[in-house]
Amino acid sequence: MLKPIEKPNRQLVHHPTNALDDFCRYDASNRMWLEFDDSLSLQLIVFEYHNRRHIRAGMQLDRRSSF
Repeated sequence: MLKPIEKPNRQLVHHPTNALDDFCRYDASNRMWLEFDDSLSLQLIVFEYHNRRHIRAGMQLDRRSSF
């Protein structure tokens, strides 16, 4: 049986427009957006670490090539 998901009780920014200022410019100092970004980045790092055996490096393609 899988472990139940624990959800944090804090309110997170769920949409990028919530991090825009009054002039629709990205506000990099928005605390809630930075917390969401850090939380999501950490989740991705943990996920990739636990599933690293499934991650294969792909061949890099040169998009400027005429092939």
